[in-house]
Amino acid sequence: MMEVSITEARDDLAELLNRAAYGKERLVLTRHGKKLVAVIPFEDLQALEALEDRRDIQKADAARREAEGQPRVAWKQVKAELGLAKKAKKPASGRSPASGPARRSTPRAGRPRPGR
Repeated sequence: MMEVSITEARDDLAELLNRAAYGKERLVLTRHGKKLVAVIPFEDLQALEALEDRRDIQKADAARREAEGQPRVAWKQVKAELGLAKKAKKPASGRSPASGPARRSTPRAGRPRPGR
């Protein structure tokens, strides 16, 4: 794998991209000698993502097998335990939420009223 400084890459970007895309080379861009990013052929990225997907599916299958026979937990309970449950909002105008939003007696300036 070829290492190229970012400064050099800036000067030869088109050539480096062509080497990765058409020459199937993998390049590592460095800054002050530290490896920063890689430029790889798109096919390599697709292969890497396919491997990640396969690993994620295997982990999900293992979790599903582990959960078999365990009692189920209601979604509302999970959200509440994680602090994700929505809290009921207090109406700002003192009106109950069931009565709907407060209506303006006059339309806003410059806006036509719906249905007219």
